[in-house]
Amino acid sequence: MRIDAEPLKIRLAQTLSIADKVEMDFLCHLCLRTKSAPRDVLTADLVRDEIESIHQLIAAGTIRQAWKKAEEVAVVLVVEAANEEDCRAIIRTLPFAVAGILGIEFIYAVQRYLDVYPEPTLS
Repeated sequence: MRIDAEPLKIRLAQTLSIADKVEMDFLCHLCLRTKSAPRDVLTADLVRDEIESIHQLIAAGTIRQAWKKAEEVAVVLVVEAANEEDCRAIIRTLPFAVAGILGIEFIYAVQRYLDVYPEPTLS
């Protein structure tokens, strides 16, 4: 039995062209550099600006989720970007990063586990 490869090639090309436009999700663990940051840098205004920036990025769809870690002064963000370099560029725009007090513990490219969560809910 001979399989016609042409429809498969067409579907593969369509999938690849769609994949080029699809952004990836990055799991980012960010923390405060409390030891290297001067105490006068972390002001109430800076904290307010950081929270507002996160809200704006969530509203724009750039940040999908934001989680505060319970045991330390850190956050975990799910950032949508074309690649890790773009993800890091987004993080560098945050007021804490601009002030030099934001540390990046890790950034992992992740995919939704569609077998387990076919329609993830975002809050």
